[in-house]
Amino acid sequence: MHRQPRPAGHLAHQPGTGSALLGFLQWCMAGAIAPLAGLGGERTAVPMATIVTALTAVSVFALVVVARPPRSRPQPVTQHPDNENP
Repeated sequence: MHRQPRPAGHLAHQPGTGSALLGFLQWCMAGAIAPLAGLGGERTAVPMATIVTALTAVSVFALVVVARPPRSRPQPVTQHPDNENP
């Protein structure tokens, strides 16, 4: 069973707030991480590849752990008295 998202009625007057926040966070991360890629010099792409690999691992972790769907409780199996097997 999937949960439906809650209506954003309380944020109806601010429709772009979530998108703006995500864009701002991406911009800040890029500004903080971009200089790290230049630490290895101009002749190697190892720092950039390391950063891409590390951020990919962080993204997978966030997807698996943080954004996982809620666990559903297993429904007990009940047998109706009319459906008895011989």
